[in-house]
Amino acid sequence: MFTPQPSLYYSVGIHPWDSLIATTNDLQSLQNIVIDNQVVAIGETGIDRLKGAALEQQIELLEQHILLSEKHQKPLILHVVRAIEIIIALHRKHKPTQQWIIHGYRGNEQSAQQLLRENIHLSFGEKFNVKAVEITPLEKLWIESDESPADISSIYSNIAQIKNITMEQLKQSIANRAENYFFK
Repeated sequence: MFTPQPSLYYSVGIHPWDSLIATTNDLQSLQNIVIDNQVVAIGETGIDRLKGAALEQQIELLEQHILLSEKHQKPLILHVVRAIEIIIALHRKHKPTQQWIIHGYRGNEQSAQQLLRENIHLSFGEKFNVKAVEITPLEKLWIESDESPADISSIYSNIAQIKNITMEQLKQSIANRAENYFFK
């Protein structure tokens, strides 16, 4: 049951790791939850070739999330493991108007370039490929701590140094984008 706390914002979805146990009722519940004003994004959802249901089932579940994202005009947060080509194919198929953001991106520079060309944003956490950060334009770059024990400030600091900007510039860039995508 979804019980949002006052003054907090949420992203809701069915993670691909839970795709084996996801039911029609779970999808119906999700459809009811996404209308809450405190829900600002759909996900974390996606494709994980190492864990979860069969690939076809994960794709079907992801496509349900894509439809919710578009219907409710909320960005899509994606968990992607060894499935960049599938994400790009789905992006081209659905031609979304809502922003897609790859959560916890650790991939290489070449995969980053492919995603960025499709206007899919990348979110970096404690562990990341330096070259991927270097080539990600500031306007497509996000930062997260997820469940990392690292302090978010240290992640900001590391990425600001790589981007050759101040931590304050980086924070302001992300805050402006967050306002535009999540609180419009």
